[in-house]
Amino acid sequence: MFGNNGKIAFVDLSKRKITLKHFNKDFYKKFLGGSGIGAYFINNFVKKETDPLSEKNVIVIASGPWQAGMLPGCGKISVMCRSPLTGTFSDTSAGSNFSVHLKSAGLDAIVIQNKSDKPIYLYVSQGDIEILDADSLWGLDTYQTHEMLVEKHKGKNISTITIGQAGESLVKFACVVSNAHGFGGRGGAGAVMGSKNLKAIVVAQGEMCNVYDSINLSKFRRDLFEKLKKANVFNGEGTPAVMAAIERLGDVPIHHWLKDEWEEGAKALAAPRYTEYLNAKSRYCFGCVIGCHRYVESPTGYKGIGPEYETLALYGTNLDIKDLDAVCIANDLSNRYGIDTITMGNLIATVIEGYEAGYIKQSDIGFVPKWGDTETLINLINLTCQKRGIGKIISEGSKYLINTFNMPESFNVSVKNLDIPAHDPRAFYSLSINYATGNRGACHQRGASHVGERAGVLNQFGTEIKTLLDSMENKELLAIRAQDLSCLLNSLTICFFHLFGNLTADDIVNGVNLVTGWNTNIEELMETSERIFILQRMINNNYGFGRTDDTLPERFFKAAETGPRKGKAVYDFEKHLVNYYKLRGLDENGKILPETIKRLELDKLDMNHFCTD
Repeated sequence: MFGNNGKIAFVDLSKRKITLKHFNKDFYKKFLGGSGIGAYFINNFVKKETDPLSEKNVIVIASGPWQAGMLPGCGKISVMCRSPLTGTFSDTSAGSNFSVHLKSAGLDAIVIQNKSDKPIYLYVSQGDIEILDADSLWGLDTYQTHEMLVEKHKGKNISTITIGQAGESLVKFACVVSNAHGFGGRGGAGAVMGSKNLKAIVVAQGEMCNVYDSINLSKFRRDLFEKLKKANVFNGEGTPAVMAAIERLGDVPIHHWLKDEWEEGAKALAAPRYTEYLNAKSRYCFGCVIGCHRYVESPTGYKGIGPEYETLALYGTNLDIKDLDAVCIANDLSNRYGIDTITMGNLIATVIEGYEAGYIKQSDIGFVPKWGDTETLINLINLTCQKRGIGKIISEGSKYLINTFNMPESFNVSVKNLDIPAHDPRAFYSLSINYATGNRGACHQRGASHVGERAGVLNQFGTEIKTLLDSMENKELLAIRAQDLSCLLNSLTICFFHLFGNLTADDIVNGVNLVTGWNTNIEELMETSERIFILQRMINNNYGFGRTDDTLPERFFKAAETGPRKGKAVYDFEKHLVNYYKLRGLDENGKILPETIKRLELDKLDMNHFCTD
């Protein structure tokens, strides 16, 4: 076998037992790696009645064949579980060298089951896994934990996945953090780790598995790096470079999605001011030529990881804040606690809006929450991550917060309880279908259909999709293409941003073939990605999710009164959702048709088909 080790470790935390199982080539061709492998094991092991924070939930950490080739964009690790926030299948990814280390350690994935009776961490080294005591790590933030593990394993080239106090406290949108650098934010995987008393996973670099054609792969890798470097994505300024421009498209959340434009606020937070004021420098993940992460040094004294676009928007314009220092401090605090800033920013806005409307009282909060107020932002982050006062309610997510205070459904900005990211479906209509049908809830990274509305990048992965920016026509086609492409990238385990650097469909096919020897093509890979997406939907169907959950929050059907989105709102949503179902091979209730299951060979998921032990 080339490009994979053919070995997956199953870790039973309660019995402290490690079992290595071998999987055949057909398994990897059908599910690739990363998110695909994760969906396979979640489907097999996590049942409808499983509480996501119980020991019966499973965490899957998986790499893909792209890591074996050490190709551009390989610095991405996928983490899967059943989400405690949404109850759906959940996959999240973080940027670091963890996936490459895992592959080099002789494993393609780790499946973590049951619960330890005390805090522990896993140490992985060349196919061997130790379960080690983590009492001294419990209570530390994500950065401190990483630093202590690096010190403890000095002399080894290690990579880490850690949780902070939010994960320990079972905040339902706690994230996982890799190397104090990459953040797997969405879905609450950090809380699932916390529920298992699993503080961290450490993997030491080993010897990489064999690839099919090492000589031609070496040349291909070198040429691909050179090509992607020339693209100068984000003009070297990371994701803050897009903020001012997309505000002029009406794509930035302002005042909890209730206001339509704030050019002054967006420019105050965006590059070039961001770069100049914070003396921002690029930070690169392993195998990266994009450098979207920022390292900043503020004139006020803060030094560290700088906020990216999503955080600038949800902690900034969404809350009427234009103070870069305030957003930097809040971002650092969130990173250390280990929480999803997208969800946290939306929840803070919900609290302020709920207070103004009279649903939430000052006595419920302990202070008066205000728009544009740094103290409100910081205080609510602390209360939530420590689960004190109203923070205990916020930690459960949007639905619980809204229901607890009897707020109307119009206050909700989540789909399946996952809050809308910082891209407005009224600016890019395809996002309305993508958000509604997303397997982990509203997400622009598990279906970046908005990219296809202004650039032709999606067309190379199938037949050409013709659509106009201000029309709903064919937006369901864009959503499907983007969702399947996302499954491809997150299963091969490639960073999405490299598409902006002109990583093409042909590059992906060539890379996969040189690594694995599969002699595949883009049509076959996209069909595999469709299989993975439908498998994830099948998991959700089995958990009880269907058409009633494929919705869009009310406020996105309301047209803007001013600005670039004036007069625009999502329309004919139900019509295009119905067509999406037909194209996907679903029935009118959003359930997968038997013929779709058979066509994609999802009726053959027993491990006996793939496990050779």
